[in-house]
Amino acid sequence: MEFLLTIAVAHFLAVASPGPDFFLVVRNALRSGFRIGVLTSAGIMIGVAIQLLLCLSGLSLLLVAAPGGMTAISLAGAAYLTWLGWQAIRDSRRQVFAPAGTGHAPGRPVREGLLCNLSNPKAILFFLGLFSVLLTPAISVPLRFAAALQILAVNFLWFSFVAAMVARTGRHPRFIRFQRAGLALTGIVLWALAARLIWSLL
Repeated sequence: MEFLLTIAVAHFLAVASPGPDFFLVVRNALRSGFRIGVLTSAGIMIGVAIQLLLCLSGLSLLLVAAPGGMTAISLAGAAYLTWLGWQAIRDSRRQVFAPAGTGHAPGRPVREGLLCNLSNPKAILFFLGLFSVLLTPAISVPLRFAAALQILAVNFLWFSFVAAMVARTGRHPRFIRFQRAGLALTGIVLWALAARLIWSLL
């Protein structure tokens, strides 16, 4: 139980810190409502599942050790965040927002969440660091599996909660100004995160 609790606390502190995934969920929930925010959360969860599989199987060590491996991920992540930021700022200038739950094909927000999570090199490094410290031969396979499920559940529930809080602004006309300002600010933050990724390579 101590192992699972330590994993839960460390992961929640990491996932609750605003980063690319957080601002993508905010953008999509502001633009298209709770359902799209939850679908984005599902895509992020799939990305986390892939990263967990890579870390637990040891394949992520090959990626990190490969010459230019993390650089390539960082550059791809910066490009993707720049594109997402541009979309948010573009949407903030529109006169009419999509009704809640529309504005996306169902697969699009899932794909956006998946790509955003996989293009963040810090996620792989976090799991590598966490497991290198906590995973010992004494930790059984069922316990490792339980930890992975716990991480996925915490991730999905947190971002769904974020989507719910953002979507509560509704579609009443008096909230339109807030939505526009929120999308514009989200776009700027996404650009700042992209710039920080590029800066880390210099």
